Amino acid sequence: MKKILSFIAAFAIIASCCSCDKNKDKNKDKNETDIVDTTGEAALDKPVEDEFRTYGKDYFTTINVNTTYTDAKPPVKDYVINLTNYDFGSRKPPCKDEKYIDRYKYIDEHVYEDEYKKQLEEMWEKSMTEPTDGMAGDVCIDGKYIYAVVSYDVMCTGMHEVSIFRIDSENNEKTEIFRHSDPETSCRIVHIYRMNGVLYVIKLDDHSLCYLDEDKKELVNIKELPEDINTVFCPNNAGRLIIETIKEERELVPNDYEPKEGELLYSYDGTQTYLMKGSDNAYEEFDFDTKTWKTLYSVHTLKDDPVELGSPEYPELNGKYFAWKEKPEGSRKIDIVTEKYRVSTGLTGCEVKYADDDKVMAVQYNMQGSGASESRLHIFNLKKAEHYIIDSSKYGSRFSVLGDGLIVSTTGGSGDIYYLLPELGMFFRLTDINGVNMGINQNYYSNPYLCSEGSVALNVTKQVNPHEVELANGDKITDYDFETELHWFTLEE
Repeated sequence: MKKILSFIAAFAIIASCCSCDKNKDKNKDKNETDIVDTTGEAALDKPVEDEFRTYGKDYFTTINVNTTYTDAKPPVKDYVINLTNYDFGSRKPPCKDEKYIDRYKYIDEHVYEDEYKKQLEEMWEKSMTEPTDGMAGDVCIDGKYIYAVVSYDVMCTGMHEVSIFRIDSENNEKTEIFRHSDPETSCRIVHIYRMNGVLYVIKLDDHSLCYLDEDKKELVNIKELPEDINTVFCPNNAGRLIIETIKEERELVPNDYEPKEGELLYSYDGTQTYLMKGSDNAYEEFDFDTKTWKTLYSVHTLKDDPVELGSPEYPELNGKYFAWKEKPEGSRKIDIVTEKYRVSTGLTGCEVKYADDDKVMAVQYNMQGSGASESRLHIFNLKKAEHYIIDSSKYGSRFSVLGDGLIVSTTGGSGDIYYLLPELGMFFRLTDINGVNMGINQNYYSNPYLCSEGSVALNVTKQVNPHEVELANGDKITDYDFETELHWFTLEE
């Protein structure tokens, strides 16, 4: 944080000269009003801080921030690790003993083409006699540390040899903080999340949510999870342990069922086919004082009548608060609402990205009819009563909050990654990402890797090792292997 303050001081003159254009003029030019409509409802009184607050649009001074790029050292530290090639050692799992072959050999449970099944049989026989390299599954990040679930039990039903490692990315020191090695019981850990110095895990076999007692190296159950419900962690900036549960509503149909327009089918192994009808979604929070769980929000949504995420019926956790969008009766303009306040944005369309006690962030996308895509970031500073508008189209349209700034990146493919100090409009280049299928994991929501508060991660799948492959018809094509890199960013201390 000290680094950021020093940057603000260093660029104060620049900011005062060219970064901000304070303007309350309602007569914007056409290009401006295509994206930003500054007309709004009548100004409301200044909100009272100790009760539910309402911020009218005219409460804010609009500031169009001119963006500049700087070569100065950014106040952000970046890390990278190649998860595909990381050495977690090798082990022979206990379930590969001859007495367990019939119990755990999953090849016999599925239908494969003869040639492919032959290859699997050969791999299976090899795994019976040779140690297996550890393979990272779910991963979470806390500052400079990576926490990884590593399985050594391949081509078996279940996980009988699995560990959790903590990796110090600065010195590559690897510490095993949990190990399960038991041929009789499986320990399939599907999700992990570290919050307030504690690691939480979701286990599939006994359908439970646990925390890791690192002193005893034991998992302690704090919630039983129904077998037919999917559960994910919901990271946030408020130190709250929140999960989302999803129960799919589906109907068994014949395997040759032809779906109608808009219908979605699901089949796990090709033997049973389901028609997806909808789902029951709920947010639940753990109360650390009473050691109990409470439901915060729940919604039933149908495939043919979906409830939009971020609506009043289905609020979305963004940063510190749940937030949703509303359009007051008779108005086309959006209000962003949280448990604590309402902000009139004056916008006809936007996506909420972040909400805390001091600010609300939203992104507005605009297709101008020619295929050109633009994005503008809107930041409503509740303390300063200022509304910053930043055109970031040439830098990226995906934003992740980190300290007083944001990580800015493209939504996919290759590109540079930047750190933005929004009030100054200063962009610092952090690194470039050259890969395919790039995913962003924001520090307040999860997929595929979770971050604790104070970290932002990007998952990059890269094409490597181009090689020629001959198809069955004799044609030859260039194929690739794939590697996964994990990039993440924290503030400089």
